[in-house]
Amino acid sequence: MFLLSGGPLVARTGLCSQYEVAAMHNLGRAERGLHRRAQGLSLPLQLQAHHTIWRRLRKRAERLVELPPPPAIEAKPPATEATIPPTEATPPATEATPPAQQQFT
Repeated sequence: MFLLSGGPLVARTGLCSQYEVAAMHNLGRAERGLHRRAQGLSLPLQLQAHHTIWRRLRKRAERLVELPPPPAIEAKPPATEATIPPTEATPPATEATPPAQQQFT
């Protein structure tokens, strides 16, 4: 099972002239098994790097990128009619004859 996270992703490798997976890092265990992160680098077709520059970039891509955890989202309780101002409260429901019982004259 693969889990892709948010971030810059390449739609097709055909758009890249050079690409390489530099490292696979174990992030630990969770409910659904072991979490791993693949890190690498790629260059678009219009750009090429000299082999010494590519080697430096690859070494840098091998180090684990530490990201801060996403901010916690506070759960808001559902609004009730008591908390909705009177101008926004829904009008009381009126009883209507169901469509199947309507008589046409």
